[in-house]
Amino acid sequence: MTQPFAMTGFCRAVFVFLLLFSFLALVPARADVGDTIGEGLLSGDAYRYSTELDRQVYVAGASDLLIAFSRQAGGDVAWHRCIEPMDAVQLEEHFLKWIKAHPEEWPNPAGPLFMRAVREYCASQ
Repeated sequence: MTQPFAMTGFCRAVFVFLLLFSFLALVPARADVGDTIGEGLLSGDAYRYSTELDRQVYVAGASDLLIAFSRQAGGDVAWHRCIEPMDAVQLEEHFLKWIKAHPEEWPNPAGPLFMRAVREYCASQ
């Protein structure tokens, strides 16, 4: 007997992916310029100008969603184990350092930049 709302692994992965980017689009920033791009996504520049607390909230939510996505989709266990023990302060410090080191990326959405920064950090550990 099939379950009425059973999701395949692919559907679950798509759902979590959409949830991640919906969250990242709604996170507020207190930047003076360049708050959002396109359809309201937070830019790397806006992240850079956000308050420390806003940046910590952003990376805490983004990392939680990345870890959940990794677990649900059977993703790369190594990088999610790398960031799982980190707190929001550590993640914020790392991502802000990464953003500042890549000014060419400032106009781009912060969500994919966060994923890149996490993967680069974990690969170096």
